[in-house]
Amino acid sequence: MRLDTSQELDKLKHYEAVCLEAIDEFAKHHPQQIVDFEKERIVALLNRMFDGEKDYLLNHPDEYFDIYRE
Repeated sequence: MRLDTSQELDKLKHYEAVCLEAIDEFAKHHPQQIVDFEKERIVALLNRMFDGEKDYLLNHPDEYFDIYRE
């Protein structure tokens, strides 16, 4: 695995953790706006999205970096 790929994978894992923490905090402070079922659906969606990004990075690193490299 290239160093860039490893570093990018770590970033994606960090971004995923930030998103999941934000959903938890929002649900905790706004229970009337998001019920447990909705929170579970959002978390499942985020998990699929980040799993897809990680898979794309690992299986198509050149294309991934062509899209996301600044």
